[in-house]
Amino acid sequence: MNNHALLVVALAASITTAVAQKLPGTPEDNGLTPKSETIYVNSQTTDPTTLNNFNTESLGVAISSSGNIIVGWEDDAEDAEATPMLDAEAVWTMYDSAGVQLTPATKQTSVVAAALGAEPITNKFLSYFRADKSAVFGGSSWGPKIKANPFGDGVGMGASSFYLSEEVVEFAPWDDSNSGDFPSVQLLDGQGNPIKILAGVSAAYATSSSSSIRIRYSSSTTRTRGIAMLVYSFGYPRPKNAGGGFQVPFFGQQAYINPWRPC
Repeated sequence: MNNHALLVVALAASITTAVAQKLPGTPEDNGLTPKSETIYVNSQTTDPTTLNNFNTESLGVAISSSGNIIVGWEDDAEDAEATPMLDAEAVWTMYDSAGVQLTPATKQTSVVAAALGAEPITNKFLSYFRADKSAVFGGSSWGPKIKANPFGDGVGMGASSFYLSEEVVEFAPWDDSNSGDFPSVQLLDGQGNPIKILAGVSAAYATSSSSSIRIRYSSSTTRTRGIAMLVYSFGYPRPKNAGGGFQVPFFGQQAYINPWRPC
């Protein structure tokens, strides 16, 4: 009985403390100055031709040593079998520090989808690249994780791959009747040009079990209708989270994604 009473008192005290805590507020209220207007990355209101399946999740953002910003997300097609080229399960795009989009409109193809009669798609939301620099459609892997090297050139998108071995011939050994998903990373230079793809495990390990290997989870899976982004100049203090969004600090500037802001 006494233990139960203590538990209730402790719980009540913790609730009181939680209620008394204040939210960090907006980035502007914490010393950050916007360098750009709000950027609607995949808004069909801004551009009706933009690919948006209204299933945006797994958001990620990183800033390279050059100041360029790479943004990644997942946006599954409602019916990937009927519209495979619209299935954007792991895609990214890049902006400069002023918020100007650097990624050009790029033709993307799929070996798997082409066999079913699907035509290539062209947009600025990219995924992986083959050795000949041709772009793979966004549906070969899922759950992107975005990283950048703050001390040298290079950024990358990692994801859990299930079709990559059928799209990039070098990874055929990672896929057999006994394999599941495997982690992979598309390495890019600071301008978003492809370098190479790396696998997170060996082909032998990937095919040693039918279980899938998921790339380490590190970003939001909150579903939303789109992505809104702001770039901020350096300021103190620098909050880890502000305005209900996702914020990444970097020497001199920050990129801020608010996945709850309507697009």
